[in-house]
Amino acid sequence: MITPQALELARQHHHAGRLPEAELLYREIVAAEPENANALHLLGVLAGQTGRHVEAVALISQSVALRPDHAEAHKNLGVALKAVGHDDEAIAAYRRAVAIKPDYAEAHKNLGNLLFGKGEIDPAIAAYREAIASCHASKSITQFVATVWNNLGVALIAKRQTDEAIAACQNAIGLRPDYADAFANLGHALKEQGSIPEAVAAYR
Repeated sequence: MITPQALELARQHHHAGRLPEAELLYREIVAAEPENANALHLLGVLAGQTGRHVEAVALISQSVALRPDHAEAHKNLGVALKAVGHDDEAIAAYRRAVAIKPDYAEAHKNLGNLLFGKGEIDPAIAAYREAIASCHASKSITQFVATVWNNLGVALIAKRQTDEAIAACQNAIGLRPDYADAFANLGHALKEQGSIPEAVAAYR
């Protein structure tokens, strides 16, 4: 079996959740072609999905060294680095991903989450706004966009920009009317604004 066919079959196994079969094929490809950046990347993603985050970092790092222009690999390296507690390196990986692909919504969102966790509120807000701006109209990403609006609302509450926070939370709720976290955060923002009856209604 030639490598392109093997890689496609491995991807199919991977997407279908047949992880042992996918891993076996990825490893066979890497054994035959140690510099196959795609196989290294996907094997690293699989390692992360199965809790082997240190291995994921090593494999995806090899992949991006071979193919430094692969935005998705940099994003997934960021995920793996975060999983092992290397937040600063993860931030750098996400920034490389969005430098390569400026409309990479997921990388912007992940970057915003890490920056917010470090107390870098303004850069986090900017990253969340980039994530929202990068999303194209699609029902399949509604939940993703709602999550980013909610996260933006939380960051704006931290900055005491309550009017903008209320609008962000309302946008999240508009996309997901059953989004309890967004209602709770809307309540927090309304409370900060002094709109107590409206805050109580949101909490309810």
